[in-house]
Amino acid sequence: MTGSVRAPITEGLSQQVASLHASFLEAAADGTVDRDILAGGERVRLRFASMAMAERLLPAFAHLHCDDVAPPALTVHIWDSATRGTTVPPTPPGPPEENPGAWRVHDGADERWAFRPVVGELTVVAPMLGLAWFWMPDAAAVPLYERAAPLRLVWHWWLPGRGRHLGHAGAAGRADGGVLFVGKGGSGKSSAAVACLEGGLSFASDDYVLVGADPPAIYSLYASAKLEPEHSRRFPRVAAGEGHRTDGDPYDTDKLVFMLADRFADQLAPRMPLRAIVVPRVTPEHPETRFHPIGPRDALLGLAPSTLLQLPGGQRDTLAALSRLVQRVPCFAMQSGADIDGIPAAVEQLLDRLASETR
Repeated sequence: MTGSVRAPITEGLSQQVASLHASFLEAAADGTVDRDILAGGERVRLRFASMAMAERLLPAFAHLHCDDVAPPALTVHIWDSATRGTTVPPTPPGPPEENPGAWRVHDGADERWAFRPVVGELTVVAPMLGLAWFWMPDAAAVPLYERAAPLRLVWHWWLPGRGRHLGHAGAAGRADGGVLFVGKGGSGKSSAAVACLEGGLSFASDDYVLVGADPPAIYSLYASAKLEPEHSRRFPRVAAGEGHRTDGDPYDTDKLVFMLADRFADQLAPRMPLRAIVVPRVTPEHPETRFHPIGPRDALLGLAPSTLLQLPGGQRDTLAALSRLVQRVPCFAMQSGADIDGIPAAVEQLLDRLASETR
């Protein structure tokens, strides 16, 4: 779908964001590339000023494509300056001594923005207006982590108003329910989620996933998986595809990224009821995968810290939502050893048991 933008949007915007939109209009002078997706069950229009940015970000959303003609609840304007040699938009100033990987964040009531100087990544969201903007200097230099999980701050800032929150977690299961794998980086949540995909279960995410608490539900955002290079051989079906990687960029992911939509379309689940929250624990002394009940506090400690650290702004609302979520569903620790192939069957057994207990 293509479109055109004839007039600037100024009503309700600050002067800074109006200037930002003017930069998008300049880049989109020859028309736009529009794609509609369902994000957390909400219709969103991704409006690209060029195919260059569309080709880098759209593969992660391939399983969420939406064809109907209903008006979007949110329009995200996406562009770069290098592709067409257009004006660089105004970016927020910051102290010269700051960490180059840090975010500069404005967490306002009407407009939220975040700028990361090290890659020139700028995100602005006006939630009440249903508008957002995402800019990078050069489409050819979009980091691999952004291609694997695009527009994270857009979802983090806009979807809470729709009862959905972005969490740093993996998720897998089946049509009647799934589990949320939570934990800090390296805890095994990605391996557990990808093992479920490899074993034939439905897959929602290995790293970032939307969750709703009323009713508890999992919503997929990204048709991608990230694996440590040395671990990829443990997942031959996933690793049979093309794995993308970077060349030692200290601010990019050091994992292999696999796009899944072409090969696993039948297993990518846009939505599943949430039946359990699971904290993986690698225990080599116990080769079989086992589940043990834990309290909501332990589950929150697995979910909240990494989510709050990786997603700036809105932390108080996010923490409150995640706190409610862990109170709504059963929580477990999952002990898994070397037998990673046994995880899918163990997850299915857990789902069967939880289903029988609710009948």
